[in-house]
Amino acid sequence: MKKITCLLAVATLLFTSCSSSDDTDNNSNVVLPTKFVQTYPSGQIYGGTVEYDGNKLKKITDIEDNKEYSLYFYTGDLITKIESYYDGNLDYLTTYEYNTNKQLVKEIETDIAAKKVDMLTTYVYNANQTVSEKRIEYSSSNTEYITNKTYTLVNGEISKIVTDDAIETYIYDSKNSPFKNVLGFDKIYELIESYGSKSILIENKREYTYQSTTSNSGRKLKYTYNQAGYPTFGEGEDYYNDNIEETFTYTFEYNQ
Repeated sequence: MKKITCLLAVATLLFTSCSSSDDTDNNSNVVLPTKFVQTYPSGQIYGGTVEYDGNKLKKITDIEDNKEYSLYFYTGDLITKIESYYDGNLDYLTTYEYNTNKQLVKEIETDIAAKKVDMLTTYVYNANQTVSEKRIEYSSSNTEYITNKTYTLVNGEISKIVTDDAIETYIYDSKNSPFKNVLGFDKIYELIESYGSKSILIENKREYTYQSTTSNSGRKLKYTYNQAGYPTFGEGEDYYNDNIEETFTYTFEYNQ
């Protein structure tokens, strides 16, 4: 299931059942991705097939193994729980909490087999339109590893991320993110870091300093779009110090 989460996040309940039809829009006139695949020259692939209840995520199944899948649960129009299954068994549980402005404030990831919290992430919304993230990861011995990020948002899109040792900038095309119409997708930062909230991400650049040496890395993407302005095929490259390290392709299929 980590393969699906990584791709969506590259590639994350207070209710006990999936979203009801009472608060779900009919998806017959809404463009939604039904399949996404990332392929490397080695033949390695990541991706999934997507099922919906209206325009709410219901299930994402691994493209290679149908016993690996994630179930999505909502409270209203917000994703509040994701159950990740491996070999047909519940493996990880991720819960999300929001403030009264429908902004994400807490994310908890629990390892079901180990019966322990693996990661706790909190978000604070600042007056200067930035968002402060504090992430605590717990080792098997419960040692805490803490990292901090600051997001700068412009029109709902991430434009910059600052960490203790790096600055990342994000560049978008004017076309649509494939997940633009999926309810709740734009509230979870790990998801919109990969594709964008409404507009499609075409490059992220990272500059960081270690022992007085500055380096750079990043990802560039070039997409082909359908008539509605959604990506159907993409070519990508990961680079380090301006040298290409790896290439890959993306494909997307939609409900219309």
